[in-house]
Amino acid sequence: MRLFQLASRQMVTVSPGHSRTKSVQGIVSSFMIFALALSSGCANMTEKRTISAFQKGLEEGDVAALREKASDNFEQHALRHPKSNDSLEQLKLPDGEFEILNVEDVSKTDKKVTIGFGEDNRRKIQYRLVKNEVTQKWEVDDIYLRQRSGEKTITMPVTEQMNVLLSSREFYESWQGSNREQALSYCDDDLAAALSKLPPSVLASQVSRIVGKSDNSTKYRPEVHISGDRAFVKLNRPHGKMEISLIKTNDKWLVNDLGLDSRDSEYKIVSLFKTATIANQAIVFLDAWNANDKATVKEVTDKRFYDAGLETAEFQDMAMPSSIDIDSFVEVKLLEERADVVLNGPDRTIRMTLKNLEDADNEFRVAEVILYDIKQDQTLSLTSALSARPVAMHFIQSLQERDKKMLQFGSTRDLHEKTWNRASTQTLSIVPMPFVDLANAKVEETQFLGNVTHIHMKSDTDKFTVVLHDINGNVLVDDLLVQSQEPGDASSKSMKDHLGPIIPVYELAANIHHNQTNSTLRLVTDDFYDRVFSLSKTMPPSAYEFLNFVTQGKPKIEKVDAEAANNLKALPTGQSIVARHVTAENETIVMFETPTATMRVSLHIEQGLLRVDDAIVSERNSEIAKRLKQSMRMDLASARTQNMIQTVSGEIRTLPVEKPQMQKLQANEPPLKHLTPTQSPAQQDQNIVTAYYEESNVSQPSAVKTTSAQMPQEMNRICQDCQPVPSEGLASPLTPHPEHLLLQPIPTE
Repeated sequence: MRLFQLASRQMVTVSPGHSRTKSVQGIVSSFMIFALALSSGCANMTEKRTISAFQKGLEEGDVAALREKASDNFEQHALRHPKSNDSLEQLKLPDGEFEILNVEDVSKTDKKVTIGFGEDNRRKIQYRLVKNEVTQKWEVDDIYLRQRSGEKTITMPVTEQMNVLLSSREFYESWQGSNREQALSYCDDDLAAALSKLPPSVLASQVSRIVGKSDNSTKYRPEVHISGDRAFVKLNRPHGKMEISLIKTNDKWLVNDLGLDSRDSEYKIVSLFKTATIANQAIVFLDAWNANDKATVKEVTDKRFYDAGLETAEFQDMAMPSSIDIDSFVEVKLLEERADVVLNGPDRTIRMTLKNLEDADNEFRVAEVILYDIKQDQTLSLTSALSARPVAMHFIQSLQERDKKMLQFGSTRDLHEKTWNRASTQTLSIVPMPFVDLANAKVEETQFLGNVTHIHMKSDTDKFTVVLHDINGNVLVDDLLVQSQEPGDASSKSMKDHLGPIIPVYELAANIHHNQTNSTLRLVTDDFYDRVFSLSKTMPPSAYEFLNFVTQGKPKIEKVDAEAANNLKALPTGQSIVARHVTAENETIVMFETPTATMRVSLHIEQGLLRVDDAIVSERNSEIAKRLKQSMRMDLASARTQNMIQTVSGEIRTLPVEKPQMQKLQANEPPLKHLTPTQSPAQQDQNIVTAYYEESNVSQPSAVKTTSAQMPQEMNRICQDCQPVPSEGLASPLTPHPEHLLLQPIPTE
């Protein structure tokens, strides 16, 4: 109006003539200024009116009023939830009086308006206004806020922040309801697929552990971090801090993982996606097991675990709970390279160990299954349960056939080292066993004790128990316990404890039979070897007395403890050729009895194995006993003395060998006679048949050949130009006795 008044005054003052033309030009200019000012003022008024109405709706928390001034884009991303105002309050948008600082016309239907709040307009935000093509009104399409992230200041649109907040809120609220399809719609494809495979009860249990109970009394005020197409939301809950990971897909934020950070490790869940993936593998294993689907079981099982016991197993022999029967609470613990899953069935608890594949981050395979029987209070591994019977039957067959290689293959390391590794094939074929016969053996009962399995079996003549150990997935036989056949005796005899001392005794007898002193190193104690067998290349005559008892007697094993060692009395002293023997504690005795005498073989533990240390021979009704180790040493000493006497007396001497080509015979001189000596006793052992000797009441000169350590140094010299000189009156060479014990087979009993 003021502009109109000024114009009228000018018109009034307009003078005629020349001044008339000038006054008309002034009037036109005035009207142009007025029109420009009027259009500018109207434009600012429109923008300010739109922004003022929107700011008023923010201050009052009126979502309906905000929707009237918002575009469809802003309403869809930031105002779609009835409680969108709670999230808008969390953004802390400025309120109060503001001033439009700048208007940028992006297009005819798009403007950017910068407004300032407070003194000197220190707080600035930018509104983006778009023109509705239908109503021709300007609407708020977005608001840009400057926020500080670390040391950087970034501008973040309100629609993006509100979209993340509302997406996480909708996910959170949907899992507190009963519509699982709607809840899965807020998850990305991978998470939705993993969760949808879980049984409904298991899925509800897993999510409720993270989300917790519904609580409408508190506001949803999470902490949000947005970086590109990734967002991370944290929300405090009474039982811990819920962590939601979202990913932007086609302008929509979807949850791709979920977790719970809790001080209580029982409730802590690192990743719901991994937890669901691992639980699915365990449940698929159970369902495939019950369906006898070996192809699926092989697919979800680690190759080593499948090959070790599942490939040849009959699944129906071991019942497993199905996915319908298991409890809703499935415990999954994520470790560095594996995961443990605990599933509870009606009558047993199943614990599975799954390994993470090296070339895939979220690919897991079942590597071990442990079952706990609630009724019987027993723990067993699935490998033992399925492989125990076939392994036991194969071991029994190998034991009947005395197949050393197969026995070694099916035995634990302890059983192998104590028995089969110390016996030759020939010794194993004749060594007495603690049972009579294992023919037609059948399984009567199987008892599982964790990694140990007892299979009770019965043959035509014996009842026995096969003890198997599960070692890294391999089921191996560790022992065989044979029940006593004596009436009223419920004890069992261990095959490992029986063969442990028996095999070295029989193997030593075999070495004596074959006259092999070097092979005794692993069978006798260091003291026995150093004092006897290391000093001779042939067996002393007294050694054959040991062989005689082993071939004729039936072994009996006695274990001497501390009390028994104190009760045993020493042998009488005062006999020059009888040694005093006191049984040591923890000593093992193998006793052989003949109708006239008894031999007690003592074994000591050296380097973890039983080794023969000595043998005590005593005749019946006689207090005098003989130590074979001392007798063997006396044989060696006697042979050494005999050699020295023969050397000194000239029975063994050398003369230069005649070389006709170096001598010239005189005319009419008879030629020299060639010496043809008879072998001396010291040389006869070179031609004696191995392991033969002659039994006679007349003492015979020893045929033991001493080593260089026993002979004088002069005897070690070899004269190339010498030959033996015959001695008179020497005994004839030894001949085998037709009834010698070595010509008879060694009995098995």
